[in-house]
Amino acid sequence: MENTMINTTSVFVEITEIFKYIEKDILDKIPQKVRDEIKNNCNPNYRFEYDPRKSLNEQNIMEETKDLLSALYLMYCCDETTKNEILKICKENEDAYNRELVEKYSYEKLFKNRKKATHIIEDDTITDLVVHKEENIFTKIINKIKSIFKR
Repeated sequence: MENTMINTTSVFVEITEIFKYIEKDILDKIPQKVRDEIKNNCNPNYRFEYDPRKSLNEQNIMEETKDLLSALYLMYCCDETTKNEILKICKENEDAYNRELVEKYSYEKLFKNRKKATHIIEDDTITDLVVHKEENIFTKIINKIKSIFKR
């Protein structure tokens, strides 16, 4: 748990530094309360320097920072059309990923080398193999944002 807290507060350091280089009209779309919460919860022992000569993709930033920046952009900065396009692309990516998981862990593939499929029989009911779906990227982002504001 402590490692998560250190990582989150380090993400806030990176976000605060990046905010210094974002255009004012875009930054103003993010509520002041959110910006203050991020700024007030920075890790005082973590240092990060943004290089304005490099693009954001070229910066050495944590994946969690990218996730939070994406969520902030999606929630506050982009218009409805752009938001819908991004959500559509993410949904398509998630669907493709889920199809890949189903294919990879399909019942037939898992047991193709066996002569007989096996089932777990409990109380006269048959239980088949279940593939659990991982959280999608938006669920992770939303959960990260919720954890920030639960403090």
